[in-house]
Amino acid sequence: MPPRGLIAGIARTALIAAALGFHCASSHTQTLTLHLLNGKSGKPMNHKKVTFNWYGTSDFLKSEIAVDAHGNATVTVPAGANGFSMLSGPRMHGDVYRVAFIQCNANSSPISVSDVVKHGVVPDNECGQARVPAKSGEVVFWGKPLPWWMPDMQ
Repeated sequence: MPPRGLIAGIARTALIAAALGFHCASSHTQTLTLHLLNGKSGKPMNHKKVTFNWYGTSDFLKSEIAVDAHGNATVTVPAGANGFSMLSGPRMHGDVYRVAFIQCNANSSPISVSDVVKHGVVPDNECGQARVPAKSGEVVFWGKPLPWWMPDMQ
């Protein structure tokens, strides 16, 4: 009969190998990083939502993504999706018929998931001169706050 320590070591090694195998099998889920930036200043816009409309799936999927205090969010790509478009809003706390901010992306055509993963995507900015470099795995959404005098109803 093998020593008790040897059996425990083999069991520990098997458990680690199983955990690594599970991690590798589940790593096919793609995630992208979203940066919501003010088109005039280039600074992050915080505590807003961006809606992703996904293409390439059999369903018409959409994701409402909330950005954090630094204007960043992680987006999980649905299985089968090969592209997406982004829209501003809705407002936080479920106010779906109110505009959250003004969209400043120049091109609203679908963005390829593979382009974002390989090179990153920074759309042209229609609201100002702010620019940032593209980084692989990241997509930028340009926006600007609503002026106090502009109605925010859709």
